[in-house]
Amino acid sequence: MLELAHSRTGFAFQMAAGLAVRLQHFVMDIEQYALHSGTERVLDLLRRLAEESCPAPHPAPAVVTLPASKNVVASRLSLKPETFSRILRRLTDMGAIRMNGRTIVLVDLDAAGTPDLI
Repeated sequence: MLELAHSRTGFAFQMAAGLAVRLQHFVMDIEQYALHSGTERVLDLLRRLAEESCPAPHPAPAVVTLPASKNVVASRLSLKPETFSRILRRLTDMGAIRMNGRTIVLVDLDAAGTPDLI
């Protein structure tokens, strides 16, 4: 690997760029765990999944699929599975999302993002 990095500077720059992106995501995750509520973390995940699945402009309503089981996603968001389920239920009751298994229809996330509902 080191020989390849020495002989091909483009490869070395690509590796460094990839590591920088991963580090940036790691720092953003830690920031979210420390500074944002569980609901904010779930909303952010849903928005990121929508952006990844359909670059702007988003069709209304956007449809996303959780990348793993709800337990794994909850763990990734630093939430207990039951807390994650309660947040999803609250968002469903508010009309912000509709759920069918791991598939989530993002109906109106902006309504869920108001401070008094988080």
